[in-house]
Amino acid sequence: MRLNDAKKEIIAILSNNSDVENAPREFSIIAEFSLGISKLDQIIKPDIEISSSDYQKLLECANQRLNHTPLSYITQKREFFGLDFYVSENTLIPRPDTETLVEEALNELKNIPCPDVLDLCTGTGAIGIAIKSNISCTLTLSDISEEALKITKKNAHSLINDDCTIICSDLFAKISKKFDIIVTNPPYLTQEWYSIVTDEVKKEPKSALVSDNNDGLDIIRKIIIQSPKHLKNGGFLMIECDYRQTALCAKLLSKAGFKEIKIVKDLANKERVVRGTYYA
Repeated sequence: MRLNDAKKEIIAILSNNSDVENAPREFSIIAEFSLGISKLDQIIKPDIEISSSDYQKLLECANQRLNHTPLSYITQKREFFGLDFYVSENTLIPRPDTETLVEEALNELKNIPCPDVLDLCTGTGAIGIAIKSNISCTLTLSDISEEALKITKKNAHSLINDDCTIICSDLFAKISKKFDIIVTNPPYLTQEWYSIVTDEVKKEPKSALVSDNNDGLDIIRKIIIQSPKHLKNGGFLMIECDYRQTALCAKLLSKAGFKEIKIVKDLANKERVVRGTYYA
């Protein structure tokens, strides 16, 4: 079978999936992942002969997509802030909106010599590793999930040569030092919001998405209350949350004694990051 013939069939299958916004693009990614055929070769050599077993590999990936498996779980890769992160079904898939949190952190840290950075609820390690890849800093990555931290370790090894500390901890339970900045993208969806997300999103670990509280801020409340003990004088706390929570999150920061509170919008012009400064 020629690659181009397989392409037409697989694209037709992918087009029947509501999760797929661009079937030709997804085919290109799947073909590169499963067959090792580069995107360039797919364009300039459309008549490449592929075996029946190669076609089955393509078909298997397409059927996984029909079953709402995220493309990043199939390829085990997700680009974030210019870096390729390893992902698995045990971690949340890094999203472009979260790059807002990285950008805000880098903007504040650029004038601090080798700052101490904590990425709490780190998952893949994407936020902290992206920061570390752009500035000289001392990085700590922490998560409650040992399975997620296996992925964190893989990314730390491949992207920053293991130059960080990785801790399995329920928030700050096993963290003792103080930091110049704490960045976090914790679970913050309510059960109601989770009930209406796509089937594709529901393939991601629920524990990384949903907080056990009516307003979704249960974990964020704990972070805000506990973080002052782990911030240096003038240190920053930056939290990603839903645009429907930012105003309340800002009030919680103010109540906990944070100053210079600011809400930052994401790429879609929605409020995404809430940040504050703590003075001891």
